[in-house]
Amino acid sequence: QLDEAEHPRKSVWLNIYNAADNFLGSTYQPLLQNYDDLLNLDVEYIGGDGQTESNITNRLGNPSQYDAFAINMVKTDNAASYTSLLSQ
Repeated sequence: QLDEAEHPRKSVWLNIYNAADNFLGSTYQPLLQNYDDLLNLDVEYIGGDGQTESNITNRLGNPSQYDAFAINMVKTDNAASYTSLLSQ
């Protein structure tokens, strides 16, 4: 684990576009979670429905409380909906 004195904890908002997807929900997310404590990360995992971007974006209420974002969009042409939220 990283020394917290040299590597302070960071807050991360991470979304997975489809929580019901077998690979993403059952393999990918659990593997990522193994690194949370090792890297001093407080990660909020958001699972989407795989259909609508708003199912995810509606759960990003206060972007300023996070240090970083890992975004897995439902549709890649919806980047503007995330950048407008993050610029608030």
